Amino acid sequence: MAQQVVSFDGGFVSREDQCGFSLIELIVVVALTSLMGTWAASTWMQHAEDTATRATGVWMLSIKQALDQMLHRQSDALVGIVEPHARGPQYRDVWRPTLEELIAAGHLPPAFPLRAPLAYSVWLRIEPPQGDCLRLGCKIVGSVFAVPASNERRDAEQVTRVGLLLSTIGGHAASVTTMSGPRVKGPTIDVENPPYPDMAPLPPGSILMRSFYDSTQYAVFLRQDDQRDASLQGKLSVTKDLQVGGAIKTTGRVSAGEYLQVGASAAAGGVCESEGLIARASDLGLLVCQQGRWQRVDRGNGGGYVQMSGVPCLENDEWIVRKRNPKTGDCSCPPGYEPFLMSVWKHPVFYLYEYSAFLCI
Repeated sequence: MAQQVVSFDGGFVSREDQCGFSLIELIVVVALTSLMGTWAASTWMQHAEDTATRATGVWMLSIKQALDQMLHRQSDALVGIVEPHARGPQYRDVWRPTLEELIAAGHLPPAFPLRAPLAYSVWLRIEPPQGDCLRLGCKIVGSVFAVPASNERRDAEQVTRVGLLLSTIGGHAASVTTMSGPRVKGPTIDVENPPYPDMAPLPPGSILMRSFYDSTQYAVFLRQDDQRDASLQGKLSVTKDLQVGGAIKTTGRVSAGEYLQVGASAAAGGVCESEGLIARASDLGLLVCQQGRWQRVDRGNGGGYVQMSGVPCLENDEWIVRKRNPKTGDCSCPPGYEPFLMSVWKHPVFYLYEYSAFLCI
């Protein structure tokens, strides 16, 4: 017999005719819905965290690749082959480059963000190379340090975040974790913490990336702005002009197939530095440094001139007698020469004037 219950209007209805949900069923539905919402929110938050972690890993890898390019471009300056600023833009400290300087040098895009998606601070350091770098070349090592912010270190220490960062960077990095102890460990890096004696220990969650450049393969080649002694053992043939900013020294003979021109000039009788130097005289002829003074090579020929009594040494009377000394342009001797009276005579036509002939010796 079917059970009957009293309805709201006072009549009787069968229980089998009722429709709807019981209270327990509603509770179960609400609980399942809450669990699904909580799971979806947690999954979404984890997905957002993983996305930010991967983006931070790509950001760190870009900085590491930029440091690789810098080591390649600045390798000659870092090992001392060329002047420190001979290879592109200037760095305030080439051993401590900054992100702004890498952007200015073109190693990073102009719009590269200076901050990572996650709160990490980054700085770079290059080790001074060791060994005979000028002759044999050497390995240049650079480091990129990424340290989490103090308020993010609990999340940064998580193994999932560290593992995702290392996998995104591609195995070129090491990390500081509770399992690494007093070392910074990674697939290709295993160093003490701190990596350098003048550094404080890196906190857990920190990332270390290393860049390398080996200059040995190019050490034997000369290049532009090279400061090394080439020490060539054979002949050197130059088709075009050869310009040298310093002195040229040779243990053999110097010969020229054409004219030899001396550019530097000096005054006869002046002080000179080294014995045997040759200079061009400021007036005429060549000078040689002898006993600390510039001496004329052609000391036996200082020219000569003629003086006419009562008439100055003017050009308009050369039609009578040539009076000027061709080496000075007037009636005088070059510096370092003294006039010697050779003769006194009168002109056969203009006998009122007396002529005195001098030889400069």
